[in-house]
Amino acid sequence: MLESEPPRYLDFASSILKSLDQYEFDSSVENLSDYSVNYLAKMLPPDFDREIIEIAGSINLGRDIAARNRAILTEYGMVSRCGEHLYSMIEANNSENLTQTRKGGEAMKYEVKCAAEEHKTMFYSDCSLELREVCVGHLRMDFGRGGSEFYSTWWGNRPELNDKIFRNELDDVINALRKDGLLKSRSEMMKFCSENSHLPLGESRGFAVETEQHLFLFRCKPQVGDYDCYCYCYNKQELQIAQSQQQNQSSGPMMSM
Repeated sequence: MLESEPPRYLDFASSILKSLDQYEFDSSVENLSDYSVNYLAKMLPPDFDREIIEIAGSINLGRDIAARNRAILTEYGMVSRCGEHLYSMIEANNSENLTQTRKGGEAMKYEVKCAAEEHKTMFYSDCSLELREVCVGHLRMDFGRGGSEFYSTWWGNRPELNDKIFRNELDDVINALRKDGLLKSRSEMMKFCSENSHLPLGESRGFAVETEQHLFLFRCKPQVGDYDCYCYCYNKQELQIAQSQQQNQSSGPMMSM
């Protein structure tokens, strides 16, 4: 078919095909759990028990792998960034740990992870209406002039989701990170941002803390004269429903034959 087309169209088609060579696609991946299973299967020995791999695979693991390999889940499957790979071996260096530890080797109560690409718009108040509706609210934080004080202001959004369970969980997360972690001081936040994988957000850096019921997204920009951090809080059950609705709307109605 292309042989009958004018040369300018052949050149255009050729340039598109060449650009596609710089991406990796995996159309077998329907969700992040599938991606985690495929990744483990490629990284582990060929004779490794497949049943164990499928049990180990999960949406959270797939999200972490996708963030570190800079891969994106689309309606066509998993797609790499230009010039990058879907199934690169992930190696943690000495300053980058999947689970942070306190001095002395004691494990942190909450794991601060690189935020997922799919959550990029959720670090701001002007995200889509569907996502905004499942945001409990956000906390604005500042370390003061000295860098070691701690001031915070709460901006509520969904009062009915701001129940005792949520308030206790938010307090626990913030207090744990204040004790010895991301929120200890401005200097500690700067060090954490420079030493750990993060989601680029312009001049800010995105991290996530996930509990059984909530997702806490931290947008960090430690510098004097500006607010150091914002934490956007989401109800995970409500978020899952909103994301499913978004996917259904983007796919559109099926055309009948």
